[in-house]
Amino acid sequence: MKLPSIIAILSLILSALPLTAQEKADEPKVIGLLMYSDTCGSCKVLDPKLDAVKKDFAGQPILFTRADQTDDFTKHQSALHTRLLGVADIYAEQAGKNGYMLLIDVKDKKVLGKLMKTQSEEELKAAIAAALKG
Repeated sequence: MKLPSIIAILSLILSALPLTAQEKADEPKVIGLLMYSDTCGSCKVLDPKLDAVKKDFAGQPILFTRADQTDDFTKHQSALHTRLLGVADIYAEQAGKNGYMLLIDVKDKKVLGKLMKTQSEEELKAAIAAALKG
C-alpha cells in the first residue's frame, strides 16, 4: 500500500474517533481579561495568583486572556484582539489602566467583576465561579 493511501485511511479512522474534552469545548460564557503591562507591579502580584487559580477552571466555559499595555505594539495587538472578542468598547474604557482582571459576560458584554491583587486565591476562585453561574 502506498503512503498516501495509508494516510487517507488513518485520517478516516481518526475522524471517526470521539472528540476529547478540549476538542469539544463549549463556547465561553465569560472572558477573564487581564489588563497587563510588563512594568506593572500589581500585575506581578496578581499574575501568579491567577495562574494558580485558572487550573481549577479547566473545562469550564471561561476564556482567560490578556490585554498587554506594555508598549505601542502590544497595545495595538490588544486592541485588535479585544475587537475580535467583541469587547473592544470595554478595552477602550480602561484607557491603558492595568493590574487587574475583568470578568466579562460574553453574551451581554457587561463587566461582571474585577479581580485585584489584594484578593486571596480563594476570593479569586469564588469571584470567577460566581461569574460563571451568572
